[in-house]
Amino acid sequence: MISTLALSLPCLVLLGGSPWTHQGPLPTGLDLHDVEVISPTEAWITGEADAVYHTTDAGMTWTEHPLASASSWDLFFVDPQHGWVAGNEIFRTTDGGQNWVKSPTTLGTVNAVHFIDPLRGWAAQSNAVHRTVDGGLTWQAGLLPKHATCHGLFFVDDKIGFVANIDGEVFKTTDGGANWTTVLSSGGFNLNTVWFADPLVGYVCASDRVHATTDGGSSWQTLPLPPGTSWMYGGEFLDAQRAWLVGAGGEILVTTDGWSSATVQSTPASHSLFWGVSFADAQFGLAVGEE
Repeated sequence: MISTLALSLPCLVLLGGSPWTHQGPLPTGLDLHDVEVISPTEAWITGEADAVYHTTDAGMTWTEHPLASASSWDLFFVDPQHGWVAGNEIFRTTDGGQNWVKSPTTLGTVNAVHFIDPLRGWAAQSNAVHRTVDGGLTWQAGLLPKHATCHGLFFVDDKIGFVANIDGEVFKTTDGGANWTTVLSSGGFNLNTVWFADPLVGYVCASDRVHATTDGGSSWQTLPLPPGTSWMYGGEFLDAQRAWLVGAGGEILVTTDGWSSATVQSTPASHSLFWGVSFADAQFGLAVGEE
C-alpha cells in the first residue's frame, strides 16, 4: 500500500527570521534517521518505521513506500533512479523509488552505504565493510582493524575509500575495500560523516570537531566547532568549502570556509535532535531527526 501524508520534519524556526522552516502541519511521531535530497523539489527520507517516504513538492507532502524492515539508518542515491536504503536489511531501487527490492544477501545491521555508480558500492558494519559490484545483489567483506559501530563511509573512486567509527578512528583502503589500515585515532567520539573532494583533500566530522586532511589521511588538522555546540550527528558537504552539520538541541551549523569557522543557523531546542541533513544546492536542504 502506498499512501500520501503530510509528514513533519523537525526544522526549527529562529525568532527574528530563520533560513529554516518547519515542514508539514502535524508531527507524525516517527524518528527519522536520514534524508537524501535529489533536487529542490524531490527528496527521500527513512527512519524507524518500515518505510521510506518520497516528496516531489519540497517536503509539503510525502508518499509512503513500505519496506519489509524494522528500521533503516542510511539512505543513498547515486542518481535519481538508483538508490539504496540500509539498516536491518538493504533495499535497492532502479526506477526512482517506485519499487524497492531487498538484497538476497543478509549482512546484518548496516549503518552506512556509499556507491560510485549503479553497480559498485560499499556497506559498513561494525567489523567489516562489504563491497558489491552488482548493485547490492551480492557482497564481499573486507575486515576492519577494530570492532566499533561505523557511521561514516566514503569512496573517492573504485580503489580509495575511508570509513569512520564512533570510537574516533578512521580507516583507509587503497584496494577497493579488501584491506584497511588505520589513518586516524583521534581520541574523540562519534565520528559520523566522511567526505573527500579528491584522493588527498577530505574531512571527517565528529560530535564536537572536524578533522581535515590534505594528504589522503597521512596527517590531520583538528578544527574545533563553536564553543557550546551540542553533539553533532550528521553532515552534508557541497564542496570543500560549504557544508552543514546537525545534531542535539536542534542545532544546525554551516561553514563556507572548510570549517575554519562555522555559524549556528538555528536556535537550540532541547526537545529536538537531528540525525541527518541533505542539500540539493547551496539554497535548498532538509534536516530530519527525532519525532
